[in-house]
Amino acid sequence: MHLFLSMTAILLGTGIRGYLEQNYFIICFVNYIMEFCRGCEVSCCSRYYIPLSIVDVFIISMHGWKDFYFIEQRDGECNGCFRVRGKYYTLKMKKRIQGGCVFLKEGGEYACGIHEYKPSVCAAYPFTREDGKIVMMENRECPKGRTPTEKDMMEAESALDDYEYEWGLHNRIVNKWNNSLLSKYGWPGLFVAYGLAQMLIWSAAAKLNKIERD
Repeated sequence: MHLFLSMTAILLGTGIRGYLEQNYFIICFVNYIMEFCRGCEVSCCSRYYIPLSIVDVFIISMHGWKDFYFIEQRDGECNGCFRVRGKYYTLKMKKRIQGGCVFLKEGGEYACGIHEYKPSVCAAYPFTREDGKIVMMENRECPKGRTPTEKDMMEAESALDDYEYEWGLHNRIVNKWNNSLLSKYGWPGLFVAYGLAQMLIWSAAAKLNKIERD
């Protein structure tokens, strides 16, 4: 599977986010670090398990990484969960034994090791939308007491657009899986292979549609 993804990345040229960005389907590269997060040694990246969409897994895999996520069984049905034999699962980023995200660079200025293509939930954190307005998530105040700048808020809006689009695509793939026989007779790891295949089909179809429009 890893070799298959690597070869596909070569065929696509610049990696999937570059490919998707060049073809006007997803704004892929994260070029901004929230000013009130920069260099924070407390680092929310060490405090939480990061939920991943199948789009995140696809994008990070296309940049050559593997063994960075795990499948967690949930107590019941939840938003974004995929079903296998009556049980529900989600994808999450792995942590180190010490507790930090596997991609967190520690020491000196704390930073993300995959910043340019990090998960959309990380790019948008700690902001969300309420009644069309950009607000801080409830109970997610900065542990250092920092205040977001006006530019942070502007960048958050773009990041939330990406987050909503990518998780919308994830949910469509999940719904397709949950309504198939694979969810009744498959296994959790098979969903990942299925989801990655669906992403390849989706990106190829998106490219074809653009060529036809052009």
